[in-house]
Amino acid sequence: MQLIIRDLIYRSPLKSVYAGMGSFMLPVSMGEKYKAIVSTTEGIKKEFSLPEPEANRLALSITERNGVIHYTILHTPQKKLSENLYLVAHIRGFLLFIQPIEKEQGAINLQSVPEGILTLTILDGNYLPHSERLAFVRRENNSVWKLTPDKSSYDSRSPVSLDIHLSDLSGQPIKGNFSLSVTDNYAIGCDSIGDNILSNLLLTSDLKGYIETPGYYFKNNTQRLKACLDNLMLTQGWSRFNVEDLLKEQQTNPQYFMEVGQFVSGKVLDIRNKPLAGKHVNVFVNKRPYPSIYTDSNGVFLVDKLSYADTARVEAQVIEKGKIFRANVQIDRDYFPEATNAHPYINTKYQHQNEYIEEMQSPFVKEDGVLMLRLPEVVINARTLVKDRFSSYKMDDEEMLSQQDARTALDLVKKVPGFRIIDNRPYINPKYSQRPEHLMSNDVNNRNALRPKEKIDYGRTARFMLDNRAVGFNVLSLIDAADIIGVHKIDPEVDAAVNITQNLKYLEAAYNEAFESGATLEELEELEVDKQLQKMKDGSQNISGGCIVLTSRTGNLAIPSNSQGDTAFLLGFNRYKSFYSPKYTTDIERQSSVPDNRTTIYWQPKLLTDENGNANVHFYTADRPSYYTVVIEGITDKGVPCRYEYLLKR
Repeated sequence: MQLIIRDLIYRSPLKSVYAGMGSFMLPVSMGEKYKAIVSTTEGIKKEFSLPEPEANRLALSITERNGVIHYTILHTPQKKLSENLYLVAHIRGFLLFIQPIEKEQGAINLQSVPEGILTLTILDGNYLPHSERLAFVRRENNSVWKLTPDKSSYDSRSPVSLDIHLSDLSGQPIKGNFSLSVTDNYAIGCDSIGDNILSNLLLTSDLKGYIETPGYYFKNNTQRLKACLDNLMLTQGWSRFNVEDLLKEQQTNPQYFMEVGQFVSGKVLDIRNKPLAGKHVNVFVNKRPYPSIYTDSNGVFLVDKLSYADTARVEAQVIEKGKIFRANVQIDRDYFPEATNAHPYINTKYQHQNEYIEEMQSPFVKEDGVLMLRLPEVVINARTLVKDRFSSYKMDDEEMLSQQDARTALDLVKKVPGFRIIDNRPYINPKYSQRPEHLMSNDVNNRNALRPKEKIDYGRTARFMLDNRAVGFNVLSLIDAADIIGVHKIDPEVDAAVNITQNLKYLEAAYNEAFESGATLEELEELEVDKQLQKMKDGSQNISGGCIVLTSRTGNLAIPSNSQGDTAFLLGFNRYKSFYSPKYTTDIERQSSVPDNRTTIYWQPKLLTDENGNANVHFYTADRPSYYTVVIEGITDKGVPCRYEYLLKR
């Protein structure tokens, strides 16, 4: 490396210690300008203009030896230290101390400082920062892992039992919550310098930009690695907080509120999309009611401190005087930011090559190994009409529709022969049948007695389609009759035949459910698919309630909200699922010809050590006779992250 000061050139040997990072000392003089010219072994040269020296500045220099940080405040001879300077230290925003600076040199004992990135800032009495320095505090590994297999070697598809014990250096057991993985070394190489729980929690989450091989800095605690960590602090360190604003209590309002759990939020608007304030909102998650809330001045409601699993059905309704109030309720949907590639090194050669291949293959799609020509997309604007052979009644004439004196689509549907509304449920050609129902007795002296009562069964309710989209019965009253140019009625028997694929799935599912529940042979014969289809043809059984098909003028009429609330499906937490791990308990299973080519042999996301520091896992080996790597990561009950690797020999 060359240093140019005016017309003079000084050469200084500079070698990177690790990952292209290094450090050097440079004596400077006031009024001089400095420029560095860096040359690589490949002949690449880069020029960098260095900051100009300033006489009224301070610099904080630190060195770490034997668990003590020694700091020195550097300044020019012309500048003297102010009497009201303070040294502020914090880790991840947790304030450790504020102490006055009385001398140019001092020491900080790291014995009580937690592990992680330590931020040291020099402030004056007016809370103005003069210098800041980052240092990484590294602790010696205080955990002792002992993993004992039940055998010295294992055959294919053999059971494995691992006894795990965790203690500190003094032998005291440690409780904690960990995860354990067992992987095949032949298929999965263990990246010893990649990201892990230690580097993620203590290092990369508090640094700016992309960190290469973060696991390298935790391989050991030698002086060389400490120097590499210090170079990383100098190169990619950043300030998460503006200390001046914090001490002056000049905090800006955050863009997003702090989440204390899962929540449901939304807005309540009137028909003109104006916010409705002070409205009483009831929220249901998977039909479970939660305490009602009121909207604020902007029509916004929020229910927090919830707990629901993925995927949750959320409903919100406005209640006024004990009844559902018709309003435009809008539940906030899940929002996901756009994903970006943060990796700084992109191979432009392969990028251009991939773009060319993608461009050349864009008209083709691969189906069953064969490239098929992809034709340009065609937008069909014409409306889809229901074929006459499917409908038993139709209204698709403008004059006929105008004579119905209908205001809404529901008024048009009511004119369809055979359509009836019974108990607020829609039916097409309802069939009356009696089926017994047992109710509580009317005898006040014998309330436990049951009395039989016949209940009328009208069959399945009708379904509705608008421009080839399913719509609810309650939506029909919100659609203007002038927007409808066609109404077709499809009888239940015909609708079942048209949807034969769906019916087959329904029948097969019913047969399988009956078989698994232990149905008799006669009952299974009645549920056979062929018999069920024959019953559909002769009309003795029907699994459809028929369909009313509506066609709009545009062919893509927007489906209005029913104005009685909103329903959304929100992402929740993932329920605990056990990792699939086969068990070879019999000779037939062990001698099976089906290959076991697992690469992840075992995974336990919740491995708990007890009060004695013990835990145990069981699994079976796969077919490939290779070594396994056991990785344990987690946090102790005192909040200390831990990581352990073990080679299980086969």
